[in-house]
Amino acid sequence: MRRISSFQLILLLLVIALLAGNAYFGYSFYRSVQRQAALAVDIAAVEAQIATLGQIYDIDALQAELAALEEQRDDAPFPEEVESTEIFNLVRTSGNGANVEWSFTEARGTEEEIDGSVYEYRVFSYEVEASGTLSNVFNFITRIEADAPYNTLKVNDVELTYNSTTGDWTITFDILVFAQPV
Repeated sequence: MRRISSFQLILLLLVIALLAGNAYFGYSFYRSVQRQAALAVDIAAVEAQIATLGQIYDIDALQAELAALEEQRDDAPFPEEVESTEIFNLVRTSGNGANVEWSFTEARGTEEEIDGSVYEYRVFSYEVEASGTLSNVFNFITRIEADAPYNTLKVNDVELTYNSTTGDWTITFDILVFAQPV
């Protein structure tokens, strides 16, 4: 057998070194590709979270949503506030228009559930008494119901009595106005 020359030995060692280097760099490249894939997955997850947060905290979208909700609140059948002067003016104009003697007392406000609602609606209460002929008393009630400034106005606890001495009828009742919860 022939002996390997020193040149061939150097070439053989060089080929082995190149193969070893190639294996090392191949393994390193494979590991970096795996790391890059894992980082790409992490980056995609973080970008998705950022996009979600961007939608949640999108100021313009939130302001538009707030404006729409405020418009719905303004259109709600339950008023935000009840002005006692409006109720007083309703009773005054109805009483004067129906030609009855009337009195008006503002009672305290309360809170009440409506049809099992989770909210306690505010209730503004007023006590009214009026006297006059039967047709004038009915005209008085009709005017109050027809000219009510609030959709949630309710006439409650109506009592009608006749005074045989004067020939007048007296009606007493409560006016309740339901308002939005606080």
